[in-house]
Amino acid sequence: MGGPVTSLQPVSRETILVTGAYGAIGTWLVRELVRRDVPVVGLDLAADPAMPFPELAAVPIVRGDIRDMAL
Repeated sequence: MGGPVTSLQPVSRETILVTGAYGAIGTWLVRELVRRDVPVVGLDLAADPAMPFPELAAVPIVRGDIRDMAL
């Protein structure tokens, strides 16, 4: 059985989808993932990030709603 996760070390090189990427928590998460060289794509309804970190410029952000099945 696996134990608790104690770090954000990636277990694979798959791309991580961060929903709410422009929100208060999402911007910090995206920032940390980029700093750790983890491939990431963001999804958010907002047009502007809550915290405009420079790392967000390196991440593709899709504007939309996760409930939109066509998206």
